[in-house]
Amino acid sequence: MEFFKKHITFLFILFFLLPVCFNSGTDSSFSVLAVTASTPKKKQISTSKKSNTKNKKSSKNKQGKNNKKQIRTKKTQNKGKINSGNNNKKQEQTQNLESVAANPKLDYAHSSTKTVFPYKLTDFERKQIIAYEKDPNKIDVIYESPSSNKKIWFKISLLPTYEAVEGRLRDEYIHQIEKNRNKNKKWETPNPILIKEYGSKYICNGIKGTFHLTEKKHRQVRVYECGTWLFSLFLSSDNSDEDEFEKTADMIADYFKPEHLTELKPLNIKPNISFERELLKDTVFMGPMIGSGFTKLDWVRENVRENERASGFPDLYLPMHLAAMDKFLQLASKKRMSNSLQAQKYYEDLLEIKQAGFMSEFIMEQFNKVMIVPPNIKLNYDAFHQWRAGKNISVDLNKKWYIICYRK
Repeated sequence: MEFFKKHITFLFILFFLLPVCFNSGTDSSFSVLAVTASTPKKKQISTSKKSNTKNKKSSKNKQGKNNKKQIRTKKTQNKGKINSGNNNKKQEQTQNLESVAANPKLDYAHSSTKTVFPYKLTDFERKQIIAYEKDPNKIDVIYESPSSNKKIWFKISLLPTYEAVEGRLRDEYIHQIEKNRNKNKKWETPNPILIKEYGSKYICNGIKGTFHLTEKKHRQVRVYECGTWLFSLFLSSDNSDEDEFEKTADMIADYFKPEHLTELKPLNIKPNISFERELLKDTVFMGPMIGSGFTKLDWVRENVRENERASGFPDLYLPMHLAAMDKFLQLASKKRMSNSLQAQKYYEDLLEIKQAGFMSEFIMEQFNKVMIVPPNIKLNYDAFHQWRAGKNISVDLNKKWYIICYRK
């Protein structure tokens, strides 16, 4: 009863106002999210000396193309005032890129974040800038070491996300790891290591994973969530020992300071929670699942500082997920779960895992072991695998019944 008293306002909205929102098409915090994605076009600006020589031969042709592009941009701007801010950023970004194309040794300033990419960074030289026409805020910048002995290069990517959905950091890290594994099938999946960057105002959570291919060949992926931005670093070396490689990765991250991206646009830590329409049709399943979602919000508010939440919804904490599971099981035990076959199977599976003492191991494996685990929780995967063998556990925690996010 205590939980339902605490969230009585939400329950009133859910049972009385929500159907009106769905029927009228009114935008609501509890509407179902639909996400579509398309592959943006890339525009590559090479900043090496060789490519600059080639560019001079066709400068007249390029100038004509650039003029045509500017005309198209102006037409887009005239369509309405709503997009004028984004178009101004795009125009500024284009001007910055054109300046660097004309003089490759200039520092490049990313207009949306004011991040400066110098031509030289210690032993590295900037070789390429990749811009995306459909998203002028997105950028990739590649650096290489001119030394033939080192064979080392890195790529910095700045990706705007506009909101921090639960699982955003983990999903991007896994995407980056799988992208590299798909290109190189023999690479073993690295163990994820959780890292934090502490700024003067904000804290950023990050994840890194390192492919150790030989004693001297290494590849590392790092991803940080920074308010409305994701910052990723990919470092590759064919001639570095492990300690030297790690120090280089730290140096690059320290130079670009991902936590400064949060300062640009910290998130509004008042959470939004959206429930799947399928869940709302199942009145038996709905109550315990709603309780699970609000337990996450309560746990985060009580255990994670505001300056960390401003960088992203902190769903990497294993205790948060354990608290949500306990709340689901507690509420579900008071329901007639047999009235819903879906709810009954979900409840019975989780209850069996809980009673066997393997809820932590189950959650960890569901989320690719990308979690912050406190020292007092001891994991025994061998015993868990032995217990689970032959059991029909169908619960999939990656199937989202609700989505939590912070917005800007």
